[in-house]
Amino acid sequence: MRWYNKSILNRILTIIVVSNLVIAVVAGIYFNRSLATQNEYDHLVSKEMVQALQAQDILSDFKTQVQEWKNVLIRGADTGQREKYWQRFQAVEANIQQQLGALIPELNDNQAKTLMTQFRTAHQRMGEAYRKGFRDFVSSGYDHNAGDQAVSGIDREPARLIAEASALIREQGLADAEQLNESVTSNTWWVGGALLLTVLIGTLTCLLVLVKAVVRPTQQNAGQLHT
Repeated sequence: MRWYNKSILNRILTIIVVSNLVIAVVAGIYFNRSLATQNEYDHLVSKEMVQALQAQDILSDFKTQVQEWKNVLIRGADTGQREKYWQRFQAVEANIQQQLGALIPELNDNQAKTLMTQFRTAHQRMGEAYRKGFRDFVSSGYDHNAGDQAVSGIDREPARLIAEASALIREQGLADAEQLNESVTSNTWWVGGALLLTVLIGTLTCLLVLVKAVVRPTQQNAGQLHT
C-alpha cells in the first residue's frame, strides 16, 4: 500500500496492471470455453449430423426396397426381369441391415436406439414375409394378387418406426446445433461486456487518480497564488 501511495505513477501503473490482469483472466476463460465449444461442434458434425444422414439413408433405402418388390410383381412374368428386381430387393435389404448394425451401437439417445432396434426386428420379419410372398407369387403362375396378398400391410410397422427414428435423430441434431449457437452467442456477449466494463472501470479509475492527485492540487495552488 505504501508503494501505491508513493507516487502518481505507481498508482497509474497499479491500475493498468490490475486492469490487464482482469482482461487476461476474462480472455483465458473465453479461450477455455471456445475450446469446449469447438469440441461440442466437432461432436455435432462428426457424430450427430452423420447419424442423422445415415438414418435418412436407411429411410430412403427402405422406400427403395418396397418399390423393388412392386417391380417384382409388375414385371415378374418375365424371368429375367423377375430375377433382376428380386436380387435388387435382397441387395437393398442386406444393405439396410448392415447400416443398422453400424448405426445402432453409435446412438446415444435411448429412444432413438430403441426405435432403430425395433425397426431392425420389424424389417427382418418383413423380409421373411416378402420371401413367402415371392414363393406364392411364383407358385401361382406370377399372379401379382397372390404375392401382394401375402405381404399386405407388412411394411406399415417398419415404415412407421424408421420414419419416427429418422425424424427424432434429425430433430436432436438440430436442437443441439441451436443450443450450441445460443451458447456461443451468450459467451460472446458475456466476454465483450466484461472486457468493456474492465476498460471503462480502469479508465475512470485513472481519471479519478489524476483528478485527485494532479488536477485538484494544481487548482488549489493556482488559487493560492492569485490570493
